[in-house]
Amino acid sequence: MIDISDDVPKYKKKSKTKPPKKIDHKHTYEPCLIEFPEQYYLKEHNRNGKTHFQFASYCTICGKVGHIDRDRWYKDTKCREGNRSWIKVDFSEEAERELNPETRTLPVFWGECWLPKFVDI
Repeated sequence: MIDISDDVPKYKKKSKTKPPKKIDHKHTYEPCLIEFPEQYYLKEHNRNGKTHFQFASYCTICGKVGHIDRDRWYKDTKCREGNRSWIKVDFSEEAERELNPETRTLPVFWGECWLPKFVDI
């Protein structure tokens, strides 16, 4: 008789690893500013580079960039001159305070474009 118990390895149960918290969560968005370079404009017009800011919201857990709350950061003014009419878009008072470096309270993140998919937390 042949003893097979030594040749067959015992069954080893696979261990389940829990996914990181970043993967399985409900997004909680907070407002922020995205700072980005003026690259695309520079290539076409050969002007000096400067940085611009974009209002956005980001998830505090994973860093996903969400929507832009236009009602909070921008105010629309209807203008009319003769037969022409247009909408003039300005920053709100709260947006003006956040764009000023001395009175800024929002976190600022660097992005390569005007609205990246994720920011580094």
